[in-house]
Amino acid sequence: MENENKECKPTDGIQKEWPGMKIGKEVGKVAGTAEALKPVTKKPKLNNQALFYLTDFDGLLPILSTGLIKPSATDCKAEGVLNTLCSSRLLLWSARVPANALPDCEEDSLEQPVIIELDSSRLKGSSVPFIDKDLKVGKGSITKVKLGTVCLLPAGAIPKMSIKKIYFLSKDIKEAILVRLEILGNLDLNGIDFDSSSELFKGDSLDDIEALKTAIEDVPPNCALSHKDYYTRLNSLCGMISTFTRSVPPDRSWMDSIYAFFDCLSKKKRNKAKSGIDTICGYLSDMETVLLSEESFNPANVKGLELGLLHAAVHVLRDADPKEGLKLDGFISKLADLATSVSLSKEEHNDLEEWKLFSMKLIEAKVKPQSLGDKPNALVRRAISLFIMRPSLDRIIKARSTSLQPGNAVFFLAVIFAGIYEGYSRIDRSIKQESKTNDIAILSAAMLFNRQAGEKFESFPVKQIEADMDESTQDEITKTVAILINSKIVASVQIGPGDAMRGLYSRAKSQGYNFEYNFEQKHFEYTFEYEEGRSQRVYITITESGFHYPKHMIRFLSPCLGIGKNKLTAADKEGFLRGNSDRNMHCRYAIDEKAKQVVVIADQLLHTNDLEEFEYFCGEVARVADNYERKLGKDSF
Repeated sequence: MENENKECKPTDGIQKEWPGMKIGKEVGKVAGTAEALKPVTKKPKLNNQALFYLTDFDGLLPILSTGLIKPSATDCKAEGVLNTLCSSRLLLWSARVPANALPDCEEDSLEQPVIIELDSSRLKGSSVPFIDKDLKVGKGSITKVKLGTVCLLPAGAIPKMSIKKIYFLSKDIKEAILVRLEILGNLDLNGIDFDSSSELFKGDSLDDIEALKTAIEDVPPNCALSHKDYYTRLNSLCGMISTFTRSVPPDRSWMDSIYAFFDCLSKKKRNKAKSGIDTICGYLSDMETVLLSEESFNPANVKGLELGLLHAAVHVLRDADPKEGLKLDGFISKLADLATSVSLSKEEHNDLEEWKLFSMKLIEAKVKPQSLGDKPNALVRRAISLFIMRPSLDRIIKARSTSLQPGNAVFFLAVIFAGIYEGYSRIDRSIKQESKTNDIAILSAAMLFNRQAGEKFESFPVKQIEADMDESTQDEITKTVAILINSKIVASVQIGPGDAMRGLYSRAKSQGYNFEYNFEQKHFEYTFEYEEGRSQRVYITITESGFHYPKHMIRFLSPCLGIGKNKLTAADKEGFLRGNSDRNMHCRYAIDEKAKQVVVIADQLLHTNDLEEFEYFCGEVARVADNYERKLGKDSF
């Protein structure tokens, strides 16, 4: 339908009445803007672009817990208002709320009507269903509302950032309700302006309210928003988003996965589910698809035990109902059953059975918690252990300062599990307010809701959730990586060597060794220069956790042969083994599968490694590796 954008022209300060609506006799009728809400002696001018949402106390609670105005079909049906007549759409009143649309209630009851004024400048859309002054259904723009429009019915959600003000009938009612709202710990009232205005609730009555109800019911429903299943999954996703950057491990790979997640989130096209994901970071970058997908657990999506348990935990927690509580033994059994269907090696099957038995005993307090440090091949299992010991977000956050001492990555994953399980609406307000991605979670939910509806409606400028990444160098061995959304930093970490390696760097530098730090490989590099122009690189790392924790080891490594696609012969392997027994060689040959190289290695206890030992073993691996290359007539490394 063509939209005629006619300017509203009040006559003597009073808008001409709509056909089917009679002008009331009360002084100071419905105001369309905050400036017009003051008591006046004659009816204020009306802003035809003003939009209002009518609800009651029961309907206000989910708005404040989720930060969204949503269709009533999603999770709440506010009785006594007309919203339930179009449960898959929002009922927005243009310029005024008719007095006979207000719910009936006792004068001193807290179940009072609530009128929410929207910032219409943030709402955009075309082909939005509306009902005109003749109570006929049409379609038009929400950006410039057609004169005489009674109400509009877009399909989607509106974030609290697009709310101008929330009005109650009187100051006493406002104060009484705010006291009740403050008691509820999951309601975040930040950024919302509450006010009272009896005049706003004295709008002119429609002559035929029943005809309007019929017209509302005649608006076609939006099937995608006709049930709450999608919102339940979206609530879990936004619970995760609000906790996503709370404590990011100081590693580039985690930051890259978070950035990839937010970058994909703001794209118009939804990604298809990936298959065969074999890294935790790769899985996290695809969480929107995983959490919002209607499909059940698919073992083909992931590889290996850790990813199988991660995939299982996300699906089980996504579909769990926190109101019913989580039966921990059943939770562990379900995870183990689902992970079994993933392609696992015989060793991984054995590890899974051991983990399941240990977890059951942990729930029954028959064993003490194992170390929750960041063991690379057990991050998910340890994060699940932390979650079942502290199965709520606030308790997991407090666990950081207890004797459990979870590692950075273990803590990060456990917090994500809790965010998914509780969902955004149940998270405590203090945690929401501390979150750097709290607003992003709400805006993302609104955008995804509007996208799911599939209609031309936007309730805020989508550019406000566009992500960017910034990287800056602090010194030779330190970089700062930050993720920005809408030009605000939501996550920032310093990447570089750990404390032990920094100490080694300082000591080596004082003795004239100028190490270079490889941020990708996470090791120091040093090059020895020899006669005849030959040189040899040595890589130095420190293992700060693992089997021998806390006995950190320092490793010196120098490559001497690239394997590539060529396999070593039996004679080659025998030669390296014989070389390892050479009394004049205080290091060993080994194969680096990842780098596809034969390397020379020496390991030492870090705390006993003094300058003399450091210089000897660093030079020894370089000497042996260079001698091997010299025999081949090469100087590749």
